[in-house]
Amino acid sequence: MNRKVWMSLLVGMLTIMLVLSGCGSAKKDPKEALQLAMENAAKLSSYEFNTSFIINDLSVTSPEITTNPEIGMVYNMLKNAQVTVKGAYQKDPMQLEMNVDLTIKGDASFTLNIPVVMTTDKMWVKIPNIPMLPLPENLVGKFVEVDLKKLAEEAGNQATVGAMDTVKAQELGKEIMKIVFDKFDGKTFFQEVDTKDVTVPAGIEAKQVIKLAVTNENLDQGLTTLVKDVLPPVLDLLASDKYKDVVGVTSADVAEAKKSLSDEAELKKGLEELKKTLKINDFNIITALNKDNYPAYQEANVKADVTSDGESVKLDLKLTSETTNINGKPNFTITTPPADVIPMDELSQMFGG
Repeated sequence: MNRKVWMSLLVGMLTIMLVLSGCGSAKKDPKEALQLAMENAAKLSSYEFNTSFIINDLSVTSPEITTNPEIGMVYNMLKNAQVTVKGAYQKDPMQLEMNVDLTIKGDASFTLNIPVVMTTDKMWVKIPNIPMLPLPENLVGKFVEVDLKKLAEEAGNQATVGAMDTVKAQELGKEIMKIVFDKFDGKTFFQEVDTKDVTVPAGIEAKQVIKLAVTNENLDQGLTTLVKDVLPPVLDLLASDKYKDVVGVTSADVAEAKKSLSDEAELKKGLEELKKTLKINDFNIITALNKDNYPAYQEANVKADVTSDGESVKLDLKLTSETTNINGKPNFTITTPPADVIPMDELSQMFGG
């Protein structure tokens, strides 16, 4: 497998670890605790959330930047960029509301605010005022209405239509997590942290705090487990009659993917190559569980260096996620549908689409 594949697998493993860390409980056997928390999370009927993603450092060294300074300007803009997402969710009837704020700092600093509302079959996205992309005044502030089912059907994408079945998607998530729980060693990746040693936002009461750490030492084990033990049964699950419409994976896709994963020599070679190019300076996720064993707060810190073919990337980012008003009445602030709406078809026609 080439370097891009291995980096994708690494991202997949870290994503799984993030999900797992939000479901743990250090007072029980790791697998038992994870299973219990997963079941609790699946029963959530509503919640409010506040998520923040900050790029503290993004340093890229590449010959391409030397010959094309505009690319370097883009990287500099992303450095210290921050995305904040606040919103609310309810399961029945399904409704998701988000206010997305994107802040770019530096000489060309600006902030974009993008409210988004989504139901089972429709989505509304408010058109922001973008400094670098002047839009007609009669459009700024309006909500673009997207008919999700119509869009998927016109594109012939049955997977997109199937993905709108939120119940089936949740069932798929539960089955995938069961596979992961069975294969990953909780003692290797998880440890309990004293609640006094962790600062959580006001209003969050932490009963237990769990720390997940991925290091250069346990990276081999994590990736090997992911490739050999987790991905094959997950691929079979995705291609099953029950879930194939959710993600659009065919039996042929699964057979090809499993064939590439079964090559032991290639697996070992890929791991060695990854260790030469990737250095994890810090990867930890702190999860605070409340008294009902829900992940009320998470904080992820990632610091890594990637070097390959004369190029190097230094990354330092932080993610925080706060969940409140669990199973309470969501505080939706945007009417559904919003008052000032323009259909996607009409917007496309205005721009010659």
